[in-house]
Amino acid sequence: MNTEIEIPVSELKSILPGLGKITPHSRSLPVLGCIHVSLDQDRQFISLQANDLDQMATVRLENKAHGLPGALLVPLDMFAKLIKGCSPDQAIRLISAKEETKIRYTVAGSQVERLLSHIPTEEWPPAKIITEEPITLDDAFKQALKEALECASADSSRYILNGACLDIRNKEAHYVVGTDGRHLYSANSFAFGLPESLIVPVAKFVTWPGFVNDGPWKLRMLPGIKVDPEDKDKSKEAPPWLQIESDRWTYIAKAIDGQFPNWKQVAPVTNSKWTIVNLASAAVQAILEALPLLPGADDTNQPVVLDVNETGIVLKARGRDQKDDTRVPIVDVRVTGKPVETSVNRVYLGRALRFGLNTIQIEDPLSPLLFTNGGRTMIVMPLRGEAALAQEAGQPPSPPENASAAHPWY
Repeated sequence: MNTEIEIPVSELKSILPGLGKITPHSRSLPVLGCIHVSLDQDRQFISLQANDLDQMATVRLENKAHGLPGALLVPLDMFAKLIKGCSPDQAIRLISAKEETKIRYTVAGSQVERLLSHIPTEEWPPAKIITEEPITLDDAFKQALKEALECASADSSRYILNGACLDIRNKEAHYVVGTDGRHLYSANSFAFGLPESLIVPVAKFVTWPGFVNDGPWKLRMLPGIKVDPEDKDKSKEAPPWLQIESDRWTYIAKAIDGQFPNWKQVAPVTNSKWTIVNLASAAVQAILEALPLLPGADDTNQPVVLDVNETGIVLKARGRDQKDDTRVPIVDVRVTGKPVETSVNRVYLGRALRFGLNTIQIEDPLSPLLFTNGGRTMIVMPLRGEAALAQEAGQPPSPPENASAAHPWY
């Protein structure tokens, strides 16, 4: 049976980058390098789907042209290159008949056809179906999820940290949490109608603007299936899955299966003895501009020292062959409490400030730093520079050398 599907190039230019976030670049199965394109029997909607077995994304477009219902597979790499050279006011037509798939498009005012690699649609992996009741997610959740995923671990040996946890263990306050063991992000004031906590894996598609800005999100969760330890039939086990729907997109992914660490045990309890630093927007901008220019950026831990005093902050950093610190005073800062000096990874410092966490609370050089703004918090382990070592020895601090890495929490 013949299939013909016509799609405006302008639509394809906006959605193919999103499908490319799913399609694997290194493929042992050629079918996974394709996108699945279909036109429903009523000829109302066109669907395009990418699938890498662990996650899939589907976009639904309104059909605005005559076509023949059916489905076909199109190699994404070749398709994307061809569409890149087409004018947005054109349309392309995908045609499949028997064992042949081709694409028809316009070149210099003339219609041309090009054969594509033909792969039967029967080889396409079936989509996961999740029918659980959805919960509506607002823009605050989208922001929190994006920030938590940015703080998650990229270490494959710490798989449980390779995502953001939607933590519902505290029934009165649900959290979005992400950590790599050296810095930890959390945001509260959520109420997820989930049967259990859910770990959303790090995925490029989830933070892709085309998906994030595509209207409100709705989340569905399919809980995992566990078997009794004495049951030898492990085939009954199944991991949890999640589904996020926007106006046009549906994203389905295998969730990270396991128990997320008890992250609250590392959250410091502040008191009046802590030093509090409030940064105005100008101070935040000044620090963000200074961080990549300070020496020491090529050090493994990229250390920078926060020298906090009554008048503000001085950023200090030193290169490997540098005897004296490079010092950058930061104004538009309000300090409450005692002077303190601590060393921190500049990547984590910059990340906290980019997130808008402009209040810093510091106990001493050895304790984690606390960045806050409303219900969002980031905890950052300090680096052990000379200031920290001097406090351990009960000596006055001297200018810090490049610091060694802090021990991870998990």
